[in-house]
Amino acid sequence: MATQKIVLKTNTFENQRVKINEIGQDTYNILTGGVTVQSVSIGVPDEVVSIGTNSVNDTSNAEFVADTFVIADFRTTKYLVQVQETGSNNFYSTEVLLMHDGSIVHMTQYATLHTNTSPVDSIRSDVNGGNVRLLITPSVANTTTKISKISLVA
Repeated sequence: MATQKIVLKTNTFENQRVKINEIGQDTYNILTGGVTVQSVSIGVPDEVVSIGTNSVNDTSNAEFVADTFVIADFRTTKYLVQVQETGSNNFYSTEVLLMHDGSIVHMTQYATLHTNTSPVDSIRSDVNGGNVRLLITPSVANTTTKISKISLVA
């Protein structure tokens, strides 16, 4: 009987090790670009996190919607934003944390870095038609914006 319990615990441990390795490999592929992820949801009952990415190519220097989500779906979102002026070494990176109360978005931007001339004039957010929007105004035409986000349910 004691031997059987050890075997059962060993099998459980082995199953957990295999699952952890699978998750680790998936994470490695995502981080190294081996897999393109549009959206992944990781959930525990009553506590759900959504992880997503987005890429936007803009050919004007007018404000554009970089990302949007439905107010009812998420309350808080943290963005990692990278903007590159196409064909140059001008980059802009920043983190944005935002939270809404259903009608007003509260936002802070921090950890901002840029090389030479910044390809970004401003980043702001608003509520529009039941959605929260992240808006970017580039300082130049022809930019590529890449976004990674983590959102918590409303």
